[in-house]
Amino acid sequence: MTVGLPSPVLSRPESGVPLGYRPTASGTAYPGAQVTVSDQDGNEVCVDTAGADGAWRCAPGRDLPAGANRLQATATMNGVSASSEQIQISVGSSTAEASSVPAR
Repeated sequence: MTVGLPSPVLSRPESGVPLGYRPTASGTAYPGAQVTVSDQDGNEVCVDTAGADGAWRCAPGRDLPAGANRLQATATMNGVSASSEQIQISVGSSTAEASSVPAR
């Protein structure tokens, strides 16, 4: 019997909210699963491992390109993967929250 991995949930950033260039992504996944967030082109945005409570959180190490994009989280554990729904985002709006861009 093969049991699949439950799909992760990508709860942040919220779809349709203007974002800074390095928005934090977070959500839930199966505890211990590695979660990779990718953009619409399949580029890795950030990675984290879901904690014992299933929570995960990560932020891009580089600026995302300005404009419309999509994010999707993929959880992987023991060679099995499952993906979240895609969310639509808009990066680099003049009204984006400054707090989503890390200070350097």
